[in-house]
Amino acid sequence: MTSPPAHHDVESPVAAVLRYAASGWPVLPCRQDKTPHTRHGVLDASTDPAVIGRWWTRWPAALPAVATGQHLTVLDIDVKGPANGYTALRAVEHLLPTGCPRVRTPSGGLHVYTRPRAPVGNRSLRTAGVDVRGDGGYVLVPPGVTDHGSYEFAERGSWPVPTVDVRRVLDVLAPPPRPSPPRGFDRGGDPVRWLAPWVENLQPGGRNAGLFWAACCVAEHGHDPHPLIEAAVNAGLPRGEATRTIRSAVRTATSKAAPAAPRHPAAAPERD
Repeated sequence: MTSPPAHHDVESPVAAVLRYAASGWPVLPCRQDKTPHTRHGVLDASTDPAVIGRWWTRWPAALPAVATGQHLTVLDIDVKGPANGYTALRAVEHLLPTGCPRVRTPSGGLHVYTRPRAPVGNRSLRTAGVDVRGDGGYVLVPPGVTDHGSYEFAERGSWPVPTVDVRRVLDVLAPPPRPSPPRGFDRGGDPVRWLAPWVENLQPGGRNAGLFWAACCVAEHGHDPHPLIEAAVNAGLPRGEATRTIRSAVRTATSKAAPAAPRHPAAAPERD
């Protein structure tokens, strides 16, 4: 697939789902409440043009949806829950390559399309305002139009969709439980002195998130967290990744403005 389906005012839903299917993305028809029309839900998703044709002949007003999984995993950025997902998105932008397509949702949220490096399941990260739609999930897609608005490409990005290490994204958004802050952290002075040994001892699966947390703590105390880079490298993180994580933490810790809007003005069903 060299380009995504066109916007809804140019291409019909059935034409769009046939193009999604031709790219290897299984599709399914959904009702206005986002539940599938078919008996077995997302398990019925298909790339067969004949099956798809029969569905849209039977349900011509169906909302187009794509099953997610190894071919497509979606970061669902939410704005309706206890956390604004755009803040979390800024914290992981350094892990998302240029070219990930982005779709505006009717609620003002965003879907970020990725191709996962390794399979991931569905996750609901309410404290981050982000859902992950992976194996066993689905999302509504352009040119779907609901009673509340339409799904439209905010950024058409690159096609095929870029590969993303979604597990690293989860490492930042949903880190494992943290150890207690190191002894001496509240004694005053430069917190790097107390946090660097702690960062050096972070284990795989928690290094990125631990570094991000530590860098935020240092920045919030008015100090420069960049000296933590060496500690992170000693813990096994690549220098470039450690540098990007610290820069992201500094942006998060020092930002006092409201979360930025998109750059252009789920099986559980998706929320948006």
